[in-house]
Amino acid sequence: MSNPTSLFQQLRKTKQKAMRYSFHQDNYRFYSHSRIIPTGIQVKCTPALGTLSGPLQQKWNQLLYGPQVLSHPPEVNQVELSQDLTQYYRRIRLREVFLDEPASEPEPFRKKSSWVPPKNRVPAMETYVQVVSSQVNNSANSPHRTHDNLPREERQALKSLRTRTDIIIKPADKGSAVVVMDRQKYIDETMKHLNNRTNYALVDSDPTDSFSQQIQTTLDDMHARDELTDKAHAFLSPTDSKAARFDLLPKIHKPGNPGRPIVSGNGSPTENISLYVDHFIKPLVSQTPSYIHDTPDFLRKLEAIKDQIPSTAIIDTCACVIPVY
Repeated sequence: MSNPTSLFQQLRKTKQKAMRYSFHQDNYRFYSHSRIIPTGIQVKCTPALGTLSGPLQQKWNQLLYGPQVLSHPPEVNQVELSQDLTQYYRRIRLREVFLDEPASEPEPFRKKSSWVPPKNRVPAMETYVQVVSSQVNNSANSPHRTHDNLPREERQALKSLRTRTDIIIKPADKGSAVVVMDRQKYIDETMKHLNNRTNYALVDSDPTDSFSQQIQTTLDDMHARDELTDKAHAFLSPTDSKAARFDLLPKIHKPGNPGRPIVSGNGSPTENISLYVDHFIKPLVSQTPSYIHDTPDFLRKLEAIKDQIPSTAIIDTCACVIPVY
């Protein structure tokens, strides 16, 4: 068995070597003999922001973990804790209620049930719930401070970056990089897309309510003709809808770092309709002649037709996702 002290010294040397390349993907932070956290992160800056320098570079040096590492909150959120416990108790009671029910395939399109099973069906389970609640409450009300997994300097750097209004921090379009963008450049790049009247049109008001009414009318007609079940009709009906949100992901692998437009339809009137349509057309996609499952599948297809490809041919690919609904 190797000496822990000797191993730690080797890790320190590895860290010192890695930190010479401050924003390289292989950076590590070492806090103890047994805790090694790979960052898996690259930090890039857009041309308008320039290079990381001064206080901003110092803050990034303190936060090289990457987006996959979560920091502990300085204090317990009692509201969220109570909600999490309530949902947990509901799940275990549901498991008990339907324990002896035969397995069945649920209807794929239905609204999630909010039914809460009655209490005191199984005394042992209720005792368990009471013990867990008591222990969690005692721990949450303990006078001891919550252990923070970030040093004080890094916690301060994180708070400082959150309050900055002159930068935008976004994930890159490709890879695991985190991009620091000048806010005005981000706005200018966004407006360059939205001002393209070939793809976007300026409207006088938000048409979300109008779209929701049109969708609801169509769904009601389909339901009246028995083309939709009651559960599917309720699932597809838009409620509390909002407009889709436009966003950009910077392409750091291209000159000038242009933005890739992303439209998030979460909460929009057509969100559930998209899920419904995708459910039925997904099995048909693999039956099309042009379907390619992944890179190995593409290579196998090339191997099958290699005798038909001229020796002077240059093979190139152009892959993109085109929205169809």
